[in-house]
Amino acid sequence: MEKKSIFIIDNSKESSNELLKALSLEQDLQIVGVENNGLEALEKIKRCNKIDVLLLDLILPGMDGYQILSELNENKSKYPQIKIIIAQASLINDNCFAQLRKYNVANLLIKPYNVNSLINQIHINLKFVEEKEEDENQKIEFRITKLLHKIGIPSHIKGFTYLRTAICSTYYNPEFIGQITKQLYPEIAKKYKSSSSKVERAIRHAIELAWERGDVEVISTLFGNSIPSYKDKPSNSEFIALVSDYLALKDNKVSSKL
Repeated sequence: MEKKSIFIIDNSKESSNELLKALSLEQDLQIVGVENNGLEALEKIKRCNKIDVLLLDLILPGMDGYQILSELNENKSKYPQIKIIIAQASLINDNCFAQLRKYNVANLLIKPYNVNSLINQIHINLKFVEEKEEDENQKIEFRITKLLHKIGIPSHIKGFTYLRTAICSTYYNPEFIGQITKQLYPEIAKKYKSSSSKVERAIRHAIELAWERGDVEVISTLFGNSIPSYKDKPSNSEFIALVSDYLALKDNKVSSKL
């Protein structure tokens, strides 16, 4: 089981050490950063691959918690995805709650609090996020399945399954388009106990079938002017990007670029 990553920003070294000690005992959690200064915390966060839970003190030297939330929200491309933010503070008011709601903070804990209550809140929030992601994945996979069927790719071939997984992964992680050989193919191969070369060939075969036997009108409708002509079969990366972009634009998401 993959451990969930926790980053702690607390104005007290004593408090952060206590949190570090308690959270380190949880087998499904791992601490990826601990910082007592707001500005220094942001620099460390930039270097993280991902953060599942950010534990954020609202009163901090260098930059307070509200400023950190604003920075993370306004400059998302600079920072890794943070799934859950749990704030903590000694003093709060009505304005505090309004600010936290604006930044989608999951919980606010009032200091001092029992560490076990924090751990409980972390697990509750992680479970909620996992269930939500699973539901969203099922919905997007269903849409991709329908789309590939319309294009004319038969579902019984391996390339169909690999292609669906590749498009789904790229939909959520557009940067994969530039890392298809080095990252995307290996991940798909690992998932289905195959090899990168077999994944590449199977996907290429699936696309070839679509261009040889698929519905010309459907392909033209889906891709518009993205492909110069129907005879110009796209490469694997082009096809994956085109379909993931099509879905992203339908959902008003940022388009991935070739």
